[in-house]
Amino acid sequence: MKLSKYAEFDDLLIHIIKSGRNTFTTMQTQQMTERASSLATADRFGRKLEFRVFDRRLQALSKAGKIRFKGGVWSVVEEAKE
Repeated sequence: MKLSKYAEFDDLLIHIIKSGRNTFTTMQTQQMTERASSLATADRFGRKLEFRVFDRRLQALSKAGKIRFKGGVWSVVEEAKE
């Protein structure tokens, strides 16, 4: 089975949420922003918008049932906790 190019980023996002950094702003640590930058593609003005990578991956993990957003914070779904 081929792993997504986002697999490592997704795992780190889940780890960060478990550690208590569960709002969009607090998740954007320097390490995560650097990783997001390596995954981001430039827009038509040549800017890399790392926050879009965060947003897309949070939505993908939510759709997959691994995390959820409730009460203004993200949390890991019990079945997805490892």
